[in-house]
Amino acid sequence: DEIEPRLKRKEAASDLVQKTLIEAHLDFDRFQSTDPSELFDWLRRILLNNIHDVRRRYIRSEKRRIDKELPLTSDHAQSLIRELSIQRQHSPESDAIRREDSEWLN
Repeated sequence: DEIEPRLKRKEAASDLVQKTLIEAHLDFDRFQSTDPSELFDWLRRILLNNIHDVRRRYIRSEKRRIDKELPLTSDHAQSLIRELSIQRQHSPESDAIRREDSEWLN
């Protein structure tokens, strides 16, 4: 099993296999052997490249850090959701929108 557990939450193994088979199908004319073991190795290399792409996209990227994500059911996540909801209700932007709506209606 080449996929790290934390990546499995982001990219299902079946999706990676499907992507690998599609790429292999599209590039099959470039495969030059009749040996089944070489076909297996070729498919494995494509799959490992796809796994590497997932790692680069989700782990190495500073834009999105998996280790910082919380399940929505956790107490901490629920607390953050409530806090953000309260902030959104009483933001300067929402207050200005409410004033404009009130003025427009009057």
